Amino acid sequence: MNKELKEDIDLFINTIKDSNEYKEYINIVNQMNNSKHINDLVNKIKDLNKQLVKTPSIKLESELKKLEIELNTIPLYMDYKDKVNELNYILSLVKDKFDNFINEIEIES
Repeated sequence: MNKELKEDIDLFINTIKDSNEYKEYINIVNQMNNSKHINDLVNKIKDLNKQLVKTPSIKLESELKKLEIELNTIPLYMDYKDKVNELNYILSLVKDKFDNFINEIEIES
């Protein structure tokens, strides 16, 4: 890959990293990492999911749903989910543009 193209790609990546959306995402992730309550809930949910894979149980499923509902009522976690969806949408648009460009190049070859 030529140096200029690599620099342009790096610039593009840095533009995404410098965007308000990405900065807000990082800020929310840092806040979540500092939230003992959110981390405890997430870990309990992960543990229950692992248990359910090994041993299906209606009782465990019910407990899991309660924990998920509790997690989804935390405003910071909801902000996180919204920001993840927003970033994923932006990244999917970028990916689609690149995919279309690559397909055009491949067709012309």
